[in-house]
Amino acid sequence: MKIEFIESLSKKKFVKWLRKPYIDNKFIFLDRYSWMHLFSGMTLGYIFIFFYSLFYSLLFTFLLLLSWEIFEMITADILFRKESFIDMIWDLIIGMLGYFIVIFVSLFFVMG
Repeated sequence: MKIEFIESLSKKKFVKWLRKPYIDNKFIFLDRYSWMHLFSGMTLGYIFIFFYSLFYSLLFTFLLLLSWEIFEMITADILFRKESFIDMIWDLIIGMLGYFIVIFVSLFFVMG
């Protein structure tokens, strides 16, 4: 019982720490969760670029990132916190940035 309370408390602190924004204004929202979206885009790009053309890897990455944001929106207040629209848009932008980083590095090493 005591261990569960400590784990719950530490999870709450960690989630609170992750939610701390770097930039939060009318047009930009970036928090520590943005790193997860960046690495998600990088991971998806790395996987898809080996199996699909550049167009389809871009399309599949975008659709998966978008599906995740829709899933978060549907399950808001059940599994996830409710996000603002600008937060969802920036999650997609940061995820796609991760994808483009992997594609750029891959093309650089293949061509270079």
